[in-house]
Amino acid sequence: MEKAFWTERRRQMANRTPEELKQSKLLQIKYQILNYIEDSNPEAHWSFQYFLNEYIRAQNKKDKEFAADVDVKPYVLSQYLNGHRTPPKEFLIRLELHSNGSIPASWWLRSLQKSKEVELMQDTAIREQESKHVKNKIELAL
Repeated sequence: MEKAFWTERRRQMANRTPEELKQSKLLQIKYQILNYIEDSNPEAHWSFQYFLNEYIRAQNKKDKEFAADVDVKPYVLSQYLNGHRTPPKEFLIRLELHSNGSIPASWWLRSLQKSKEVELMQDTAIREQESKHVKNKIELAL
């Protein structure tokens, strides 16, 4: 019975329409974002940039096409994707509207903040560099 179930499941997966495939990819991204922003120990390779890139790829679009969809210049989108520029709230709202509300702007914002948090927690070099500027540290025993 289990074998029959998995055979049928594989058949259904193989016969999905492009629209059904797109929907399943978007759901996967949605729940990955939710998992990322709620996890106290997030996956290291996940970030706002990762999710944005996956969101664009799930629609089988080139960056230039997607940039036109959300009315940003392609070079600006590239800067968002590469982490060279922080997207403004207007862009996050456009992402929400583009997904028809499926992925809220607040989730995009929280994924962006989580990315910054993970970066801050993992950057030991900056801690060493900045420790040179700190004097008279507070001595607390908690």
